[in-house]
Amino acid sequence: MAAVAANFGIIPTAYWREFMTVFTKKAEGIFAPVTASGVVRPVSNSDVQVWGTELERGLAAIENLVDDLEVSGDTVTKATWAQLSAIAGTRNGQRGYVEADSGTHTDPVVGGAVPNVGIYTWSTSPAGWRWLRDDDTTEIKNNLDVISAEQSGSALLTTSDLLKEDSAELLQSKRLRAVNTWPVSSGLTGWFFAFLPDKVFRLGHISAMASFAATANNVDIKLWRRQLSDIAAATAPGSAAGDRLILSKNALLSDIPGAGTAWAYANFDLSEAGAVSPDYLYIADVSARSSGGALVAVGIGSANALAGDPTWMRGWYRNAANGIGAITGTGAISFRVYKASASGPDKSAAVVYSIAEDRTKSVQIAAVERVFSGSVWSATDAFYGFQSGWRPEGYTDVSAVRVRLEVPAANAKVGLRIYRRSVLTNDVAFGTVAGDDVCFERLYEKSEIGLSTALAEATFAVDENLIMSPDYIYGIEVFALTADMVAYTAIGAGQSALPVFDFQWQKGFYTRNNAITSWSNTSSQTMAIRIDKVGYLGTADVSASIKDRVKSAVREIQSFATFSVALQPFVLEKPSGSVSIPEASITFDAPATQALSGSITLTYFASVAKAPSLPSLHRYLSGVTVTRTSDNAVLVPGTDYLLLADRGYVGLLSEGSGVPCTYTATGHSMRYDLVSLNPDTGAVVITKGTDRARDPEFYQPALPSGHIALYKAFVTRYGVDLIPMHQFDGLVRNDRVADHAAWKQYCRSCLSKTLKRLETGQALKLVGYGDSITAMGGGDVSPNGPMRDLKSYLNGLPADTLATIPTFDGDAGVGMHVRLGWNWLLKAALEERYSSPITYLNYGWGGTTSATGANNGLDPSRFGPVLAEGPALMVLAFGMNEIGSIGTYANIRSIIEQCQAVGTEVIVVTTPRVNSDGNPVSMVNWLKTHDYLVRAARDTGSAYVSLYELTGVGYEGAMGFSPRNLCSQNLYNHPWPKEFERIGALISSIFK
Repeated sequence: MAAVAANFGIIPTAYWREFMTVFTKKAEGIFAPVTASGVVRPVSNSDVQVWGTELERGLAAIENLVDDLEVSGDTVTKATWAQLSAIAGTRNGQRGYVEADSGTHTDPVVGGAVPNVGIYTWSTSPAGWRWLRDDDTTEIKNNLDVISAEQSGSALLTTSDLLKEDSAELLQSKRLRAVNTWPVSSGLTGWFFAFLPDKVFRLGHISAMASFAATANNVDIKLWRRQLSDIAAATAPGSAAGDRLILSKNALLSDIPGAGTAWAYANFDLSEAGAVSPDYLYIADVSARSSGGALVAVGIGSANALAGDPTWMRGWYRNAANGIGAITGTGAISFRVYKASASGPDKSAAVVYSIAEDRTKSVQIAAVERVFSGSVWSATDAFYGFQSGWRPEGYTDVSAVRVRLEVPAANAKVGLRIYRRSVLTNDVAFGTVAGDDVCFERLYEKSEIGLSTALAEATFAVDENLIMSPDYIYGIEVFALTADMVAYTAIGAGQSALPVFDFQWQKGFYTRNNAITSWSNTSSQTMAIRIDKVGYLGTADVSASIKDRVKSAVREIQSFATFSVALQPFVLEKPSGSVSIPEASITFDAPATQALSGSITLTYFASVAKAPSLPSLHRYLSGVTVTRTSDNAVLVPGTDYLLLADRGYVGLLSEGSGVPCTYTATGHSMRYDLVSLNPDTGAVVITKGTDRARDPEFYQPALPSGHIALYKAFVTRYGVDLIPMHQFDGLVRNDRVADHAAWKQYCRSCLSKTLKRLETGQALKLVGYGDSITAMGGGDVSPNGPMRDLKSYLNGLPADTLATIPTFDGDAGVGMHVRLGWNWLLKAALEERYSSPITYLNYGWGGTTSATGANNGLDPSRFGPVLAEGPALMVLAFGMNEIGSIGTYANIRSIIEQCQAVGTEVIVVTTPRVNSDGNPVSMVNWLKTHDYLVRAARDTGSAYVSLYELTGVGYEGAMGFSPRNLCSQNLYNHPWPKEFERIGALISSIFK
């Protein structure tokens, strides 16, 4: 193919070689036995798989370009149309090429005026050369240059930018949503869709809501190119001086996906036009014809135009007399432009994912499920649409979306629209901000999705290749339209009572606006929804692992607002043979309750970190009644006092004298149960933990002998959080073993001096430098002392648990100190492994940041004594008091560089994840701070420990706790002993 293309002269050999350089360079890097610096490196299977897929995509893209030009050996090339038309083709589909000829002629096959210059295809019936498309070899080469550069850049700079692209290219978001129609009855016979590309890409198809007259038999599809200098022209396509027809074709109505008499999204194929460029405006021309060739009516969906929109953004129409007019008023044609992909829309992402995970058998499983609570937003209350957002943890091949809906109108159609958003901080309704792409949109008949009129589960089959990426958040929107597409109709939806959400886009939105142009926030409820995906379960591979293992596509915590939950199917792999375990329901016992009563003095606590305040220390309360002792008045929560029932807090709303009261309430316990598998019988077993008011993580059940842990279940009054433990081997998720090993090797390379000291038995001075999480108390310029590692840090623990924790004498008094922080655990691990005497100096200071202000990390009066101490190793842990601050990176980098200047090596520990129930911190800002800390460490050649890989979304199994049970000391931002244990173990693993 390359030789033919080069000989034809359109893709020169040198250019072909330049285009392929990216793949050969990438291959050299992958397969080279050593790096550029001479370090021996193994070949990575995942790199090979990604390279192979990108190579396949690149070759397919080039092949498609060449195929578009049809530069095969029997192409007939002539200088003029007259010369070409005088020659009969030898086969159906043979290509012809007129190099340079002005003027036009009537197409002998499909009719209509077409340019003389361009590419032709021979038709045997009717016989003649049918004009296919215009040809500009310079433009083709320029576009190919751009496409080549895009492929090269993505292949050399990242492993999968190409794979993360979605097939939908949203060009005008305000014209995306069809809110009305120009119906068939309007008598209009054609429509012109104009779009301005923002980059060079291969054109795929245009999708628009359309309805064709019953007499429609075939469709004319053309594509015009207009100079940008004429973009303001309101004249019809083909009438501006620089307008050029670059594609003309005719297709049977039955061959156009979605096209028919009923309103549906029709896809008009424009792929033969090849690449489009931002240097031009493109106008697609679609007209309907009868079998006899007469123009017939076609209806189209319309969107709201904005004041000042130019004509091209509104479009044009064709009437029955073949006259063309510009659309005026408030309407604009609603459509979407799709770009072509060599392997289909993003399908290769799923392919690479499945290969990398060794997943060969596909099953349908829930990617996310928000369980129906029994409550409903009723259609009788005039709701017109609902939205709910989700961010996948990995590439997700979506197969269906299930929502409980009530659509009373007997003739209504139901729509599913899926948005894609790249900016996580846009915490507003989907489709309301620039950059919200629609990656799926379809109308369904109610019978298609299992609905009549009553509330029922609707199953929306997603039969396109919709691959959701972890780089985006996705908004799921449901709505209903009347059968004639004239108006939206009321719709009801089932609710899910899941309280663990950080963002409004997760909770969702609803609209009572019958044009669904404005949205309101949901509050305590979200839309009950299940997103099904294609999961991959690997076949048995005895050589891969000797021990039994469970393989499943479930990685994230699944939250259920009920005690009966559905376990997703999985495969038990063992050398003696694999066993498939089907989906099954299991039921957990509701947690115990306790009637509470007693006396309390209401006080004011200014901090946002509010923890249980009743003597029983119950975290979850209900039925709270507070009576003022002085006058027996029953106080009103929110007016007379503050009640945080899910944090067990009762107190005053503002500063003032304490108010003696009595109270009654119901306290709800919580616990951790363990779900395990008996590998011999295939039985799934629940081992119940201990009900606790405050500290269930201390009282988790033991794994039954010989069993495999499947899930930990955090059971509260609201239901169950299932934490997938089968995806983890200790602290490491199964698919991250290689990455974990690489991280560990990197960290050890950054700590060469420390390791040398330890390996030779030399004394080592270890410093902890950070905020209250390091200090576990207050602070001072001197290390340790009466303000740090205080037993009082544990005051919220029940007495029976507190009694099990060792205490130590110190400057604060006898038995007033503890050694629970991660640095104490690191010290103990180093002393166990090495003979070196380890001195630990705690320089933490509560309430501080990494900045330069008084007592902060870069305050010379605080930092100077640390540097003067000359420690060999510092564990640096700021961030919790500066979540989201852009200054963190520069501050941490400065601290590290000053430490390095005095010979101190540094381990940066990222910020623990805050409690999700008592969380006033944005998850996005927590992730930003995490990234700043890791970047500062890597940019200075320092070691780091990412707590995202212990508690981030999809990684919670490493910690083994629900996000509701993190930072339990104050139900906000202070870890407790069991969290410190896991974090300390991760830090210590660097030295093992």
